[in-house]
Amino acid sequence: MPCIDCQKKPRRFGALCVAVKVSTTAEALPADELKAQLEAAFLPWLCRCTITHEDELVVQIRDPASADVLLQVLGRPVSSLRRAGELQRFILQLRQELQERARLDAASPDA
Repeated sequence: MPCIDCQKKPRRFGALCVAVKVSTTAEALPADELKAQLEAAFLPWLCRCTITHEDELVVQIRDPASADVLLQVLGRPVSSLRRAGELQRFILQLRQELQERARLDAASPDA
């Protein structure tokens, strides 16, 4: 079944579509486009991206229902994500981390 957003046939890790829409140009992504693509990649979660004055990325992903922080990344150099392929790998890495945390939470006796 194709992804609702991108209409590609995604590989699936649990319920997460990993067919990520990113720019395929070889040019460096501007900061505002980088932030917009990251934030859109994690819908329906609430993803907030900021860039510090030291040119480092801060990403915080929250559950939309509870506002609990599910994942936070601090101090990722923006220069490491300026190309579309780098950004796509980073998004996939974060999605895999989210899925692993969800799997561990579901397996914990307190869940």
